[in-house]
Amino acid sequence: DLVRSRGLGDVYKRQALPDALRIIVEAIGKPKVAWQERFAQWVGDTIGRADYSYRRPSRRSEAAKEILCTSIPQGMPQITILWDTSGSMGGEHNAILVEVVSILEETSAPIRVVTCDTQVRGETNTRDIAEIVTVVEGGGGSDFNPAFEYVAPSLTWDTIIIAMTDGHINVPKEAPACQASLWLLTPDGVDPVSYTHLRAHETVLD
Repeated sequence: DLVRSRGLGDVYKRQALPDALRIIVEAIGKPKVAWQERFAQWVGDTIGRADYSYRRPSRRSEAAKEILCTSIPQGMPQITILWDTSGSMGGEHNAILVEVVSILEETSAPIRVVTCDTQVRGETNTRDIAEIVTVVEGGGGSDFNPAFEYVAPSLTWDTIIIAMTDGHINVPKEAPACQASLWLLTPDGVDPVSYTHLRAHETVLD
């Protein structure tokens, strides 16, 4: 299991970020979500600037010293990833890791990762994929409520929650008080929430 082995973490430390991320993605699959489009949508909904993107500038652009509208200094979203590490997730962690890597590639926004089974198992505020992998702990029962309660005091109007799960888990009955929430489910997952009819809260089925 790639998440439990620390092999690609070592690769990451030896190489520049873009190359390491590319190695990880090629090794364990392709992302299912077009994250660049998601970030553009969230930015447009909130501050009316849908033509802006949080995509990181390409190497060629950086080398040419081009000035690109790739980020907005003020109002940058705070990305909070809630990672279901309960026993029912089984071998799904590699697929989740692919999505996390893609998020890192497509945005320069701050990233917070919280892992949880029936209790919060780990947390990191980093863009270092090697460090993120180290907090993937759990394997017990299934209850996301502790994770949502844990992050609730720090949620702001510009926080985006990305919950990654198979849906076989207890969740809050009400939408979190943040800009948006996205529930990314595993292939056999079930929608665990009742408030995805609200515009800012939705579930993505693989």
